[in-house]
Amino acid sequence: MKVTKSQLKQIIQEELEAVVAEAERTAKGNITQDTREKHATVGKDKFPIFDKKSAEAAIDLRGHAPEADRAKIINKAAKYAPAAAKKAREADKKD
Repeated sequence: MKVTKSQLKQIIQEELEAVVAEAERTAKGNITQDTREKHATVGKDKFPIFDKKSAEAAIDLRGHAPEADRAKIINKAAKYAPAAAKKAREADKKD
């Protein structure tokens, strides 16, 4: 099987993304403390958002944040989970 240069670049890029994603989570799938501090949306280490899974979790848990921080959480999560962010904005408007 011959692989072109562009295909090889794509394969390497996908592997690198997988390695980076693994470094941000523990073996159980929890977020590491370094990742939490690096990607925090509110405060020092609250609501870290860096992929779709963390964005959806932050949207689900936004009710635990002060009213002023909810929009900030939704805006940052919209980059990774736009559909969930849209639903969250609509739900917050109703309240």
